Amino acid sequence: MILFQMVKDESVLPIIYDRLKKLEHENEYYVIMMAGWLLSECIIQYRDQTLEFLSHEKELNKKIVNKGIQKCRESRRMTEIEKEQLLPYKRKSFPL
Repeated sequence: MILFQMVKDESVLPIIYDRLKKLEHENEYYVIMMAGWLLSECIIQYRDQTLEFLSHEKELNKKIVNKGIQKCRESRRMTEIEKEQLLPYKRKSFPL
């Protein structure tokens, strides 16, 4: 929650990215929801840096990445073109 309040400070991005990486195996609904919101704020405010991060970090929690992209696509702070450009970053989930 504290990181969510600090997202406006670009110097905190490496810390946020590090925390998101550590949630790779997280399954708790509310943790995934909060991390998704945090990721969406990063995408909206620091689009280029965050999409670069998503491009290189293939082991991120799929649910968190997809929730973050969903929240961006629901946001009124992004254009329709920007929302469409996020679709390739969605992670596919394979049922067991």
